[in-house]
Amino acid sequence: MIVKARVYCETVTQCGAPATDKIGSINGSVASENLVFRAITSGGEDDPNKSYSKWTPNLELKMTVTNPQIFGQFVPGHLYDLTFAPTPPRTEAPYT
Repeated sequence: MIVKARVYCETVTQCGAPATDKIGSINGSVASENLVFRAITSGGEDDPNKSYSKWTPNLELKMTVTNPQIFGQFVPGHLYDLTFAPTPPRTEAPYT
């Protein structure tokens, strides 16, 4: 079964790390972004987001990304669709 959730981006926090340039001086740079997403819990009776939130009234997803190509792709206040789909069973030890 595939489950889709509509979430909004609540916050994006850029975390810096000192980076050394070619001549050895230290410059600030973005090393990661901490992202927080939450379920949508408002909307009118005909709003599809209101229907979703009836069955999933609470959702919080926090993640840290370190891929520079992802930086700036998520914007606070914007909506995103999140898809949960099963994967084949693992034969090794579970993830931690």
